Amino acid sequence: MADVVRIRVRGHSMLPALADGDALEVELGARAAAGDVVLFMEGTLPVLHRVLSIRDRRVLTQGDGAPRPDALFDASRILGVARVTSLPALAIRRRLLERMRATFRPLAQRFLRRLVSAAR
Repeated sequence: MADVVRIRVRGHSMLPALADGDALEVELGARAAAGDVVLFMEGTLPVLHRVLSIRDRRVLTQGDGAPRPDALFDASRILGVARVTSLPALAIRRRLLERMRATFRPLAQRFLRRLVSAAR
């Protein structure tokens, strides 16, 4: 069985999929494929981004919330493949969205009724 380490997301480059504080398990040494979220080293900093492609051991990644891809790097820099275990920030975002919908839907309906009646 592969070694697994638990980590917490820090930063916002993986929004909306992963937010600051989300918990992940990283399977060390796991084989990465396009679409996987991988942990790799950028100098002395660990980075968690999604794999866009792997060709001839050259890896192209990008944070889901980043405007452009990272520089190509060798696959040997990948420490492991991440697996989501807990999404507290995602749950908070969902509750906030539900509250916003509950608040704004009646306001929007009232506005549309007034708009329609004013157009008559």
